[in-house]
Amino acid sequence: MIGKIVSAVINKYGEFYSEVNNSDILDVIKVEKDKYQRATEVGIDVLNNITYGSSEELGRKLFNVYQEFGFNLELALEILREKWVEMGEEWEADVKKSFERSFEKHQEISRAGAEKKFGGHGLFSGDLTAANEEELKIKTRLHTVTHLLNAALHHVLGDEVSQKGSDITIERTRFDFVFGRKLTDEEIKKVENSVNDAIAQDYPITIQEMPLDEAKKSGALFFYQGNYPDVVKVYSIGHSTGSGPPFSQELCGGPHVNRTGEIRHFRIIKEESSSAGIRRIRAIVE
Repeated sequence: MIGKIVSAVINKYGEFYSEVNNSDILDVIKVEKDKYQRATEVGIDVLNNITYGSSEELGRKLFNVYQEFGFNLELALEILREKWVEMGEEWEADVKKSFERSFEKHQEISRAGAEKKFGGHGLFSGDLTAANEEELKIKTRLHTVTHLLNAALHHVLGDEVSQKGSDITIERTRFDFVFGRKLTDEEIKKVENSVNDAIAQDYPITIQEMPLDEAKKSGALFFYQGNYPDVVKVYSIGHSTGSGPPFSQELCGGPHVNRTGEIRHFRIIKEESSSAGIRRIRAIVE
């Protein structure tokens, strides 16, 4: 069935997307389907081996199954109803309350871990959180160079590239992007050199506020899965007026260095697959 659906989509859109390959798509779908099936089978096996007990204990167990195998509460209860006919509405309601308490406790632990990581008094600037001023400076350099990396990937690989996500720590930046294959060593070097050339130019970073629709139409890059306000900031790196397009132009909440020269030097330390159709680059500034 899935093969017929893939063939139908390719027949309709193949002439517009020449890179679409039937066998490649089916291979990716098969891998993801097998992963899901294995997780489902193990999850069902775990549920079937859960012993009947108190609603409080069962709620905790079902939360663990949800965390590990992705079974939401209603699906898990549906499976258990088939083996435990004695389950009543009142007992199920107590199980759900226990599940929710486990979920809330998990959230509290996560928040406490974040507070511990940043000493309980972290610094916040735009999209970044840091433990102190020095850490914030390092992360700001990495944040700005991530914009340069995004732009360089478009320059080298073309507009097939689109951002999937990013993460910045004090040690490195991690950038995930949609691209259908592994980058060659030559392409990685071109991207790295493109970023370092922009750093060497000591480009200024300028900010302009504009309505979201206008910003998207301007050609500025943006994260398609991002949530943006009605009025956004567009950060441009490079030429501003009269001397060609900027090296990088992107919607962002900041913060950034004032000039690219402050970044000093950029180096890609790893390029790898993150998931099907998604590549990941880890990079540092020196």
